[in-house]
Amino acid sequence: MRLLVYTPAYAGGPLAECRGSVLGQRYDDVWEWVIDDDDPFPTPDHRNVLAKYQRARAKALADGFDALVTVEHDMVLPVDALEKLAATEAPVVFGTYTLRHGSHVLNTWRYENRRNFGMSLSLYPHELRILRRAGVGRVSGVGWGCTLIRRDVLERAPFVDDGQCMAGDLPFASWCLAEDVLMLARFDVECGHVEDGKMLMPYETTDLVKVEPLQRVRVLVDGATVTLEVGEALELPAFMVADLERAGYVRRVAVEVERAVDDMAGVERAVSAVQGRGAKGEGRKKRS
Repeated sequence: MRLLVYTPAYAGGPLAECRGSVLGQRYDDVWEWVIDDDDPFPTPDHRNVLAKYQRARAKALADGFDALVTVEHDMVLPVDALEKLAATEAPVVFGTYTLRHGSHVLNTWRYENRRNFGMSLSLYPHELRILRRAGVGRVSGVGWGCTLIRRDVLERAPFVDDGQCMAGDLPFASWCLAEDVLMLARFDVECGHVEDGKMLMPYETTDLVKVEPLQRVRVLVDGATVTLEVGEALELPAFMVADLERAGYVRRVAVEVERAVDDMAGVERAVSAVQGRGAKGEGRKKRS
């Protein structure tokens, strides 16, 4: 299975941690890595993002690749990411990572139906635990951070700006839902996401944290509305606690174990841990 790995680059190229994790992939078939730093629009302009993914799609089709794997410039892949994504029998396969913007939730969104997106599985900790044990499960998206798209989908799927998402990932996932294209997530392909010198790892923000409500408030947990009553301690996902704590609704009564790293030296240690997952080996690596 010939893979085109494609990374849109900004401000000097992919992070060193991203570069090392891609070049260290264990994948024994043919693959090529393209780093695209050509901006057709004056920077900063979000249209550049979509333009690069459109070029990725065109190259994958024109050069006869079996699948496109998108890897964002600030992602850190485990060594077996390509191997596991390619081995998964689905037209679209996502690695799992934490989104940087807004609340730090997972990119894996719950599958609801062909018409509507679900919400991040971070909001469904019980269901997420089941999927983590299974290793793979159906989702409704989303994101280009670490995503494999097979050729038959590339031939049919548009990469477009729908007026709301200029990067094109949400319109793509919406198209897949409408066309009943199976999208799976590999919950065992745990990718790091670097943000401001910190390594965000999946599941650390979905760990449960014990809190005590300071005000009466309703929140969504496991798909159900839960009323937090003052003085009644309970456990909530860490990402949710962070938002509620900032708003003054709760206080922590147990120390949260944070694995996000506070400096670049720590990032390097986390990178080593990510890259060390899975057996070590050498694949055929190409760099354009």
